[in-house]
Amino acid sequence: MNRADSRYHRIEHDAEAIETLLVELFLESYRKAPRQIILDLDVTDDLVHGN
Repeated sequence: MNRADSRYHRIEHDAEAIETLLVELFLESYRKAPRQIILDLDVTDDLVHGN
């Protein structure tokens, strides 16, 4: 069956637009935009780690 004829379609996304949206929403949560944003992507739940 041809993909164009299928009722199932892949949902595409625009990664750059999503990234921009998340940053804009974050910045809107502040009265004044912070000078610096630090992203801590470490999922370690150790209270000492990362402080």
